[in-house]
Amino acid sequence: MLTILKSLIEKFKVDGYYALGVAKEPIGILCGLEYIPFSKNESLKI
Repeated sequence: MLTILKSLIEKFKVDGYYALGVAKEPIGILCGLEYIPFSKNESLKI
């Protein structure tokens, strides 16, 4: 899933958009994503 997100971000960047990928797991750093830690009691609100 992380590699799919990374390729999607790259496609947006090629089109001239500023795209940033975020992961809740530290492994996302290896895929070039930003890591934002969450506790189990927190939820991501967009």
